[in-house]
Amino acid sequence: MEYKEFAKRFEEELREQSDGSYHLIFFKIEKDDNVTIRLSALNERSGELKVIMISNLRQICSQNMKDELDKVIRNTVGALIREVPPFTNVRNLIEDWNIARDYIFPRLAASKGGSQKPEECVQMDFLDMKIWFAVVIPGTEDDSFRINLDVTEELLEEWKIQKESLLEAAMENLKKEECQIWKITEVLKDLKLEGENQLYCMTNKKMRYGAALMLLTSVLNEFAERNQSDVVIIPSSIHEALLLPLKEMKEVKGMNQIVKYVNKIAVKDAEVLSDHCYLFRRSTLKVENL
Repeated sequence: MEYKEFAKRFEEELREQSDGSYHLIFFKIEKDDNVTIRLSALNERSGELKVIMISNLRQICSQNMKDELDKVIRNTVGALIREVPPFTNVRNLIEDWNIARDYIFPRLAASKGGSQKPEECVQMDFLDMKIWFAVVIPGTEDDSFRINLDVTEELLEEWKIQKESLLEAAMENLKKEECQIWKITEVLKDLKLEGENQLYCMTNKKMRYGAALMLLTSVLNEFAERNQSDVVIIPSSIHEALLLPLKEMKEVKGMNQIVKYVNKIAVKDAEVLSDHCYLFRRSTLKVENL
């Protein structure tokens, strides 16, 4: 059974057993030594969200045992509807800004192509990139299974707020995220920057949408002061950025071409953030195009 067919069967079974009140909003198959399926379903009437995970499916999936797979689907959907407690109430997050504001986070995306977001999403300019916003649905420690709802212009009207209030709330929440910065060495060889140079990776604890930490002047300034230098920011992807303490301007010659090349051969199109580097200056406490 192919992936799309598998997801479709879950959707059909979910609709049938719930009399159309639930619909599938997240479906993921993870294949390693085992096969694990993660899914979530939203009750359109009550706004309740339920999640479930099924594992130990390697033998069934590898041998394509259709009858067994159908049984797994029926039993999983039945348990989801009747036994799994609500994960959270999405309707409250959507309808009440006073609740939603604590779960708003900023994300960075490309202005064109790649990770560019659709026009209906609320967006703000940041240099030659775009800031967009997501409601991160709370209630689980499994970060790979967190669900994000894009903040749209329609949702902004529902909340009766301006973009500035949205950005303010998002930045406050971003400051609470755990920023992780660690030294890496292998990439230096690829960039031909061996020697005294030290390259660091900056992301969040979840390692998802971590490039948004570029928005935090306090984080960049602390790193710059610790290294007593300005900082070159290499947009590795929407999930992380590389930081290079800048000793001399000649060190960055040709790096934009390298960024373009790496994006082309190693970064998924939907995760490309930019095709050039940025510079954080201690004198201005600002990020600028390089």
